[in-house]
Amino acid sequence: MAQCEARFDCCQWVNYFLHSGHLQIEGLKMSKSLKNFVTVREALETYSARQIRFLFLLHRYHEPMEYSANAMSAAVDLERRFASFDSNLAARLADAAAADAAAAVGAAPPHEHKWGAEERVLQAAFAEKRATVHAALLNAVDTPAALKALEQLVRAANTFVAELPDVKRGRTLLQRVGRYYARVLKCFGAIESGTALEKLADGREVGVAAAGGAAGTDPQSLATALSTFRDDVRRRAVEAAKAGGEGAGSAKEMLALCDSLRDDVLPSLGVKVEDQPSGVARCNLDDPKVLLADQAKKRKAAAKAAAEKEGKAKAAAEAKAAEAARAAVPPSQMFAAEHDALFGREQGQYGALDADGVPTADGAGEPLSKSAIKKLKKMLDKQKKLHEKVKA
Repeated sequence: MAQCEARFDCCQWVNYFLHSGHLQIEGLKMSKSLKNFVTVREALETYSARQIRFLFLLHRYHEPMEYSANAMSAAVDLERRFASFDSNLAARLADAAAADAAAAVGAAPPHEHKWGAEERVLQAAFAEKRATVHAALLNAVDTPAALKALEQLVRAANTFVAELPDVKRGRTLLQRVGRYYARVLKCFGAIESGTALEKLADGREVGVAAAGGAAGTDPQSLATALSTFRDDVRRRAVEAAKAGGEGAGSAKEMLALCDSLRDDVLPSLGVKVEDQPSGVARCNLDDPKVLLADQAKKRKAAAKAAAEKEGKAKAAAEAKAAEAARAAVPPSQMFAAEHDALFGREQGQYGALDADGVPTADGAGEPLSKSAIKKLKKMLDKQKKLHEKVKA
């Protein structure tokens, strides 16, 4: 700074000096001497630019930043949740715009619904989180705190959409929330050009064709048309399956083909289809790599759940068989040494037995106490009842 001010005859070369934290790779400072450096090009071979940007945003600029599998996992997870909200929000606003356009054909503009409790809750969350983001950025550009508040706003908006299936309810409020969310992410450099999110950030409508452009020729419209066709086929297959008869088998095959189209074919083309209780699926465009990774994750979770279910069923069957085997043992032989393993006892736990089969001594020949014998008699009585049920 002293050299520059002397060379250019300037008394104040800079107004602010920012010192960023060190970058660490798996716990060690990145340096050429340690040969543990990672280039941006190498990082982009594994992660997307947006995911890496979220890694930066999850750390304050003046604190050390860790580049590791765990750190990137948190960034990838957050980016995936935001990407899901991006597509769902765009679909909701597009559906609302389409509903308004359909209602306005040959009639007056559609009536705006009055706010209910759901709108007031979302508006309160919006005001609170917007103030939190502003305060966080004023506090030495605290992007982790800003992202946390933005994520909480996303959750509130998701809850609002889930509770209100009517797409025209709260459309204006949802646009305001989405526009603010998009503008913050644009300031962070975390939105891609040409997306619905960029339209929101620039104040443009989502789901409305640009002036002079042909509506229905964009990829989203084509994906929606395919999804609508699938909805019709799936609806008819469900009706045929419920009706039963000769067509039930073919209906089930059609449902399996619909599921295969949703899970195996469309994700590789960048199309995400989510079935809804209403019977009209939600269709969005996304990065094929992200969708395929999600599908692989879902399949892994499903396989794990199936294995756990199978394990529980096997354990239940084994427990039932063991219970039946115990019940088949006559009460007088219950405490015999050959049945120790069946009843979960140590081998040779008991010694002498009386006429009824109740132990009077332990395996070492030591006499049992009266309380112990009394307890064993109760167990014998319970075994009698179980054995009688088996014989009956």
